[in-house]
Amino acid sequence: METVNRYLFEALERYGPRTMQVHRDRTWTYADAAAAAHGVARHLKGLGFAPGDRVALVAENSPRWFHAYLGTLAAGGVVVPRGVDIGDDELRYIVEHSGAKVVIAETGKVAGRLPAGPAVLRMDEGFPEPADPGDALRAYAAVAKPGDLAVILYTSGTTGRPKGVMLEHRNLAHNIRVLPSLVDMQPGDLWVSILPSWHTFEQTIELCGHSIGCVTVYSDKRRFRDDLRTHRPQFFASVPRIWETIYKAARDQIEKKGGLVRALFGASYRGTRLWRSGNPLGLPLHLLGRALFYKKIAAATGGRLKVAVSGGGYIPPHVDSFFNDIGIRLLVGYGLTETAPVVAIRRPEDNVVGTIGRAVPETEIRIGTAGTVQVRGPQVMRGYYKEPELTRKVLDDEGWFDTGDLARMTGKGDLVFVGRAKETIVLSGGENIEPEPIENSVLRSPLVQQVMLVGQDRKTLGALVVPEGEGEPDEAALRAELRARTGPPAGFRSFEAVNRFAIVREPFSFENGLLTQTLKFRRHAITERYAAEIEGMFEER
Repeated sequence: METVNRYLFEALERYGPRTMQVHRDRTWTYADAAAAAHGVARHLKGLGFAPGDRVALVAENSPRWFHAYLGTLAAGGVVVPRGVDIGDDELRYIVEHSGAKVVIAETGKVAGRLPAGPAVLRMDEGFPEPADPGDALRAYAAVAKPGDLAVILYTSGTTGRPKGVMLEHRNLAHNIRVLPSLVDMQPGDLWVSILPSWHTFEQTIELCGHSIGCVTVYSDKRRFRDDLRTHRPQFFASVPRIWETIYKAARDQIEKKGGLVRALFGASYRGTRLWRSGNPLGLPLHLLGRALFYKKIAAATGGRLKVAVSGGGYIPPHVDSFFNDIGIRLLVGYGLTETAPVVAIRRPEDNVVGTIGRAVPETEIRIGTAGTVQVRGPQVMRGYYKEPELTRKVLDDEGWFDTGDLARMTGKGDLVFVGRAKETIVLSGGENIEPEPIENSVLRSPLVQQVMLVGQDRKTLGALVVPEGEGEPDEAALRAELRARTGPPAGFRSFEAVNRFAIVREPFSFENGLLTQTLKFRRHAITERYAAEIEGMFEER
């Protein structure tokens, strides 16, 4: 039977003495993880935990996070993962809506924010001790069936209320089975984890790696660059923002070297582009670039990267091209939380830059009549938890899931991303933001007549603001209002803060084509009309 349990617990037994996880100065073997998971599973059962019960796992990525995840699955439970960077109302909603019987909290501070009812385990105090699993690993491998629920991942909904995406064991197991070979992930490969583990992309890559004996190094923003240089990963998966950061750092270093170095880099990179296009005249300049620049850039990733994968958002074409041009094999994948998540990915042997890949095995992709990507395959979710109407809107009786994303398909089957039909804003770091609640908060300001959030595939959130009144608006006062009414000061998450804005003089209206007849924003039309203002808003400062 193809289940997450079978893949993971068989791997724990098979790779026992091998290194599995590294966090700062400590390492864990597969046997260590097995003992930790067994300790969690025994504790849950001692609390009266039954198969199918939910565990809300509220913590950031770490070895202990994954041990708690494994322990929950070993007990036949359903994991409800979320990070600590979440508002109290949303945290309470997820715990209560999921019906979590137990909450595993990272710290006492997190535990203090929880609603009454569920039993609470703290990772920083009184966490279950590891225990020798003996023959239990084989029993844990057989606990679940393919159609059993494995995870409920909460993601933003159109009403601003989180939706619980129900992923069965077979959904996640499909990605575990097919992805490693598609991205050249091999047993023993080391990779650096930087995204939160509750992020569906990160979670699935972690499941894939641990199922075949890879080593995961858990990093964070402060240690990330050092960890890349110290641990020298062979494989790396992240979101577009990370690649943009590495790209910008490389270009900034070249700019600082002065005019001659800039000229040499510019000439060598133009030669590289010429050579990559098939013209041998570019080869001498490409070799110059490799000797002077490209090896140093590759060294920033550790210098032995076989394959890198970007997912969770749209990567700017110039960044995509740059890394592949200089010899860092960057693949791009596409998927959603609802598809566990990968449905398409570029192949190492046919890496078509500018696309988001072609369908992974056993997966059908078509473009619907509205131009949206529709998917059918074993990775498609069961539905939204306790939301049958929302489920029916996106998942039909024949198993086709409508992603709401706009794309076109090439003759070879590669997808080319066009845009997002839905209103959810996805930042370049993969964070999903529902704009309406934040816009409504800003509209409480007496200085604001209308506001529309922007920031799709950007590093941070911005806003187009129509100010109240006539005359010159007070930009400093508007900035202060935006800071006070978005992000943590207003009860939103840190990445839901509006850091940039542009003033729009003409109100959005039905007459000028920027509102519907029911006075809703025509977001695509507004974005197109004010494209220059939006670009200016996000220019590097």
